[in-house]
Amino acid sequence: MSCFEAALGLRAEGRARVPLDEIWSAYHCAEPVKSAASGKRDSLRTALDALEQRGVLRMPRSPKLWDRSAKPALPHWVHLTAGAAHERAPESTVAWAPELEFARSISHPIQQATLAAVQRFLAAGGRDRPMVPMRERSLEVFGDEKKLDRLIHSSLFQEGRLDLGLLRCFAVSPPLVWEEYSTPSTTALFIENHHTFHSFKRWNEDRLAYRVIAYGAGKAVAKAIGSFTDAAGRLGIERIEYFGDLDQEGITIGAKLAEVAERTGLPPVMPAERWYALLLDRATAVQDIADPGSSVSADSMRWFSPELRARIALLVESGRRLPQELVGWEALSVQPH
Repeated sequence: MSCFEAALGLRAEGRARVPLDEIWSAYHCAEPVKSAASGKRDSLRTALDALEQRGVLRMPRSPKLWDRSAKPALPHWVHLTAGAAHERAPESTVAWAPELEFARSISHPIQQATLAAVQRFLAAGGRDRPMVPMRERSLEVFGDEKKLDRLIHSSLFQEGRLDLGLLRCFAVSPPLVWEEYSTPSTTALFIENHHTFHSFKRWNEDRLAYRVIAYGAGKAVAKAIGSFTDAAGRLGIERIEYFGDLDQEGITIGAKLAEVAERTGLPPVMPAERWYALLLDRATAVQDIADPGSSVSADSMRWFSPELRARIALLVESGRRLPQELVGWEALSVQPH
């Protein structure tokens, strides 16, 4: 087994699919010199091709699932085949803590090593430790501050196995930036990008159409929105609108945010249809911009109203994208309340 293959298995945490950022992390760990050289994309692609030829992993077939921002192209993810990057662990003779009795049924050696680290934490008095932010505990227990970010989505965190309470830690939402306005409105508007956020703040100072204008920071908003819960109650927010780029990533962010809000008891997240419609109206203001992302899922598209969905579908099917900066200050300044 190569060092890179083993590192991929560690990043997988029992999952079959490993995203590109984790692939890079594994490669840097296994090949620190090559991963820092000018030809690092070439060497990573060569390493991935070699593992695919050995049957260790599969790379996506669709051209849309590849990063083509530079050459050679790299996959957005790889799928580890059954049995890849690990062998069956020897029969366990560890006297597991009562909370870890399920570890006897775990055959994956990487998962066993993870559980052994938890065992050491508990044996050292971990049950009596104060509750701390998740990444602080992750660094202490595993030597990797982001390991728990990956673990909580793995089979080790299924019901009846590990949980954050056992590790005496809790998840922390990233900070969210927003501006509050004195207005009867009960709607908050979340903006994907910070330049557009600035223009909408400026516009709302006079129009007072929204109680809150918030900066979502792209994909980070799905994790950050939890920090808005208390403010939403304090400000009487009854509805959240989201406005982002019209491309694969931007649409997916909005749809996912709606799901997160529903799960966490926040007010419903709706598409800011007024601004999406204006964005589509302004499509002719720029030359066509290709969307390198994969196709938009039907579930994400259902987030929009039927009328808007039909217009956006035409854009998506043409392989184009519309950045929300098209609805900038000059376009906003002529918009009424």
